[in-house]
Amino acid sequence: MIDLAFYEAGGHASKGLRGGLVLLRRGLRRILRPVFLRQVEIFQYLIQRLDGLDTLAPKVERHEHAVFALRVDSDSLQERHRDLSQRQDDLADQVQTALAFGWDYVALVRRLATLEDQVAALTGTTPTVADEGETHSSILFPGMEKVARKPAPVADGEIRTKVS
Repeated sequence: MIDLAFYEAGGHASKGLRGGLVLLRRGLRRILRPVFLRQVEIFQYLIQRLDGLDTLAPKVERHEHAVFALRVDSDSLQERHRDLSQRQDDLADQVQTALAFGWDYVALVRRLATLEDQVAALTGTTPTVADEGETHSSILFPGMEKVARKPAPVADGEIRTKVS
């Protein structure tokens, strides 16, 4: 234990003027002794608290390691989030490009149908029976007529709809 009795210093008996000063010091010590004792109690309390903090140091260090690990995890999650966000933005751009290509395809097919009608009008050929009343979901490629759906034969008096 640390000795905190600092007020005992310099109390040796001397003669002459020094002896008077020693007596004066002893008198002041007796008057101020409660103040000094209280100061010793406060210092001892603070020493105990500091010693208690030394026992908490391993816990604090363990928590610091846990906080560091959580920061590393947080950083990696933020990086993964940025990567995922970038990939999603790229995917959204690709989807928009695909949709735009689809609409370009539709516009091209309509223009081509218009051009075919104009060529047929200029050459004097008439559209085939299949072209007049039936709608095609897509443009048939050359040679695909063999696999194209043929409409079922319609009996006399029976009304045929496009749904059947």
